[in-house]
Amino acid sequence: MLQHDDRVVYGFNGSKTWFATLAGSIPTTTLVGIQARADDIRDVRIDATRQRRYLYTKQDAGVVESNGALYLENSTSWTGTVRTVIGLREDVFDFDVKDKMPDDPLGSNTGNVRADTFSPKLGIVLGPWRTTTLALAGRRGRFQCGGRQVE
Repeated sequence: MLQHDDRVVYGFNGSKTWFATLAGSIPTTTLVGIQARADDIRDVRIDATRQRRYLYTKQDAGVVESNGALYLENSTSWTGTVRTVIGLREDVFDFDVKDKMPDDPLGSNTGNVRADTFSPKLGIVLGPWRTTTLALAGRRGRFQCGGRQVE
């Protein structure tokens, strides 16, 4: 098998950070950001080969994958060895596929899928003590690449 991928990627990432103190002595940092990315895959093709020789094209499509996200994160250092991190993130994904093989015996794979996922996170960082820092974190949110499954 030989896979061909002709892609152009566009995107941006921007954020703003504020530094403050709680109760006059507890340092806290708040970060707000936005991200976007678009992959314009003009040609994604899978060709069957044998001994490195082309036999036939199994799949040929054009794909535009795009996503955007907004996020917020707060980090607070309660003591010299205890810090909490709280974050929220919302992602939106769009997958637009145009099959270039309309006579494909497996059927045309053309369509558009849009999904979003909300991902809260919480973390506690303990340390450092000499050379050790302990971090405990949890987050929710999952997606599978390629638009097949977005939860």
